[in-house]
Amino acid sequence: MWQYIQSSPLLSSPLLSSPDGCIDTFFSQLQSCMERLADRKKYIIICGDLNIDVLCKNGKQIKLQCFMEEHGLNSITNMATRVSYNCNSGIDHIITNIPLENLTSSCNIEVGMSDHLLQQILVNYKTLNQNSSHMFEYKRMYTARNECMFIQELSNEEWPEVYAANSTNEKFTTFHQRFTELYNKCFPVRKLNTINNNKKDWVTKGIKVTSSNFRNLCKQVKTNNDPKLKDHYTKYRKIYRKVIDSAKRLSIKSEILNAKNITKTTWKVINRNMVRNAVVMMILLI
Repeated sequence: MWQYIQSSPLLSSPLLSSPDGCIDTFFSQLQSCMERLADRKKYIIICGDLNIDVLCKNGKQIKLQCFMEEHGLNSITNMATRVSYNCNSGIDHIITNIPLENLTSSCNIEVGMSDHLLQQILVNYKTLNQNSSHMFEYKRMYTARNECMFIQELSNEEWPEVYAANSTNEKFTTFHQRFTELYNKCFPVRKLNTINNNKKDWVTKGIKVTSSNFRNLCKQVKTNNDPKLKDHYTKYRKIYRKVIDSAKRLSIKSEILNAKNITKTTWKVINRNMVRNAVVMMILLI
């Protein structure tokens, strides 16, 4: 379950991994979730009892570390989170891709409710929101070198577990898991910085000047009853709206004609304008 907050750059999810569960299935499902969230361009917080002890280096811990490196994630857990009479372990996690400079503090708190300590992180939301224009996205790196590596890995794989499996379903599941591991290894998902540029291409210097003049006229009309001024304002408003509409049409036409995939770009433009209209309708209904 992912908690999505509208107009917020954060996306959070609580997780629980059973001690007796299949670790490969857990990471496979988590991998699928991360791939579906790749286009959200959100800061992610994963928290919960994963039953993977960060204080004990083993297969599970190494697998978790590789998963975090693949998706640009960091674990805030670096100390014991479950304390008992004869055992301490760090099986509770807070994993995030929030830059460390935006985390003001992190600590474990004893609340006296169980043998698990409460984990707390404080996020400097103000600076995080201010920097939201400098966002990121996750993409797989399909380079010639990675393709050669993938082919080599498949050539060297002998598939012993596949041949050892009894049923066809087991063979396919084993094959798919191993194939996915090699695929993720050779074509890792990398976090790439992007600029959230909301600048409208159709807003030219001339339109900015016209807009400034129009706003000044609006102010004058509100404080002046001169009929000539009102008539001038009405005519200027019509001209201003025609200029805006014409600039938008030319911008959309240029975007479509210069696109590599005209059909895809056309639907992109349509959906973009439909979303805007839907938001306006929602505001009017409220």
